[in-house]
Amino acid sequence: MILRASAVTLAILAAACGSKGGDHECVTYARRDFECGGYPASEKALTLKLAEGFCREIQSGNKELELMSASIKAGLACSKTTTTCDAYQACVAKAEQPASPP
Repeated sequence: MILRASAVTLAILAAACGSKGGDHECVTYARRDFECGGYPASEKALTLKLAEGFCREIQSGNKELELMSASIKAGLACSKTTTTCDAYQACVAKAEQPASPP
């Protein structure tokens, strides 16, 4: 009963928060990252929420997440341009490589 009440409360809070322009991109990124990241299925809901939250924070300019921002920005861009896990992982790896000097 307590678990059900908690789930209802979370659903109400999520609906009250509404959605912003970048939310769809962050949801797409979170799904692709979960799908391709090898996370345990039992942690799907938590992993998706964390990835979405980090993505939104980085998009809003949160400087405290700077160490994670390159990886998440790469994942966000790659989730828009790839359709398979192999392509997604290769795209992220390439995007995370430091630029070579001219």
